[in-house]
Amino acid sequence: MDATPLPPEWPALAERLMPEVHPRRRREWAFARFALARNLAKLGLALTPDNYRPEGYQRLTDFPVRFSLSHTKSWVAALVSAQADAPGLGVDVEEKSRRLSPDVERRMFHSLDDSELSPLERWALKEAAYKALSEGEQEGIWLNSISLRASGAVFRKEECVGNWQLVPHEELVLGIVQRRC
Repeated sequence: MDATPLPPEWPALAERLMPEVHPRRRREWAFARFALARNLAKLGLALTPDNYRPEGYQRLTDFPVRFSLSHTKSWVAALVSAQADAPGLGVDVEEKSRRLSPDVERRMFHSLDDSELSPLERWALKEAAYKALSEGEQEGIWLNSISLRASGAVFRKEECVGNWQLVPHEELVLGIVQRRC
């Protein structure tokens, strides 16, 4: 959580790849990739806009890692695993000031969800759980088919489980999920 300036190469990449996307969303996208590059640098890996080649949502060509990204208007999160063959992982960041509509709350509800979780915590964890699935596994999955229990996240009726964690922060809800299957 620092305020390192965004190098201009990342917004230029976002503009090149997504010219039709709103400039604010492109900037969020660029900041998330810059955060990923900074995390990879801690592992001795140099990600630049020139060698940024994603393979789906969790992998990069020529980088032995798995990752997950999230962004809001003011915050980004980049989670990296140095184990490229590890089960999926997901992260979601939400500003605590965000309010979910009753319809969204109803659509993501699962009868076995941990009742201690606020709707926004449930949303962040379910978004992270969804991101922890591979693109093929995401097909046909809705947030209400993921249950959040004290023992972990469960995807599709006990077929797959994962560990979940809420990271404490004054302004954010930060949810992390790592699959165990």
